[in-house]
Amino acid sequence: MREVPFFVPDEMASYGPELVHEWHVATGSEFAEGIPLVTIETEVARIEVMSRFPGRLKEIHAGVGFSATPGTQLATLEVTDWVYDNQIGE
Repeated sequence: MREVPFFVPDEMASYGPELVHEWHVATGSEFAEGIPLVTIETEVARIEVMSRFPGRLKEIHAGVGFSATPGTQLATLEVTDWVYDNQIGE
């Protein structure tokens, strides 16, 4: 297994301040590609941030109500070596 940081996407910079509104996956739970991991609340809308690959949520660094900016690490994910080598890369 490989650890991968999970960040607030840079694309959210134009939405104003961001708050972690809700986590959809519990620590230790596995998730599939394309499911929402977290909802971020902005001045404009609530936005679900989807997983780009399958994995497991190892640790949440930014709990509900945490104020975050693009590039802030929200969590640490774990993925298989195959997923890392074929879908994430170095």
